[in-house]
Amino acid sequence: MLMRCEGCGRMFDYEKNDGVCPGCGRFCQNPDLSDSSGADGPGGTSGSGPAAAAGADAAAQTGSNAVVWPVLFLLLALLWAGVMVGGFWLLRRQQASLPARAAFASPVADEVSGGFRCRGRAIAVTGAELLRDCRAGLPEGGCLVRVGLRLDETAWQENADCFYLQSGGCFYQASDSYALEQIYPALARTALDEYELQSPEAVEGWLYFALPEPPADAALYLEQAVGYGGERRVSGAAVCPLRFVEADAEGGDGDA
Repeated sequence: MLMRCEGCGRMFDYEKNDGVCPGCGRFCQNPDLSDSSGADGPGGTSGSGPAAAAGADAAAQTGSNAVVWPVLFLLLALLWAGVMVGGFWLLRRQQASLPARAAFASPVADEVSGGFRCRGRAIAVTGAELLRDCRAGLPEGGCLVRVGLRLDETAWQENADCFYLQSGGCFYQASDSYALEQIYPALARTALDEYELQSPEAVEGWLYFALPEPPADAALYLEQAVGYGGERRVSGAAVCPLRFVEADAEGGDGDA
């Protein structure tokens, strides 16, 4: 069963990962399980009978809703403000731990041209574009870029492979469709998320990256790994040099 992580918003398979998000390591409660508590009195009754209990429950639920909805609205407003003011805050939080990978890439990554061969699967790079009209939600001087991929159908194999954009000596993680949708809903419809990249079905789309400046000496970096969370182990890597061209994108103005 697929569900979205309450912490980082990533989609993952709940049963496969035992409820632990492979992105941030957070344990998420199974939404199919409902929390039921026993009654206070003997035989499952309390107070002055079923009618009184039902009335008390209804009153408690009404009071709870009166508190929950304003708090929920405030939290959503703060989240939206964080995305707009902080410049892709959800993406920047993910990127905080990535520069350490620079020491890993150079000595072990195999350079490829035009695409990758991963676990018998052909992955073609179909384009690399700098979206010049996409400014909403980005810090001053920042830019949004995308890399097109076409993945052939393959036999299913458990993996935790990840793509990163290497630019200016740093690594950047692709936006998932949930984070991208907050500002660019039109672009989110063409975005490849991590679950699709690990699915054995054929798929084609774009990886979107928010950069602090235009790409320099850019390359798409594929990190091959197995396991999830603290058990994840890197088994190999490949890097494909990229040349970005400026392009327009439908919906590029965002919801500024």
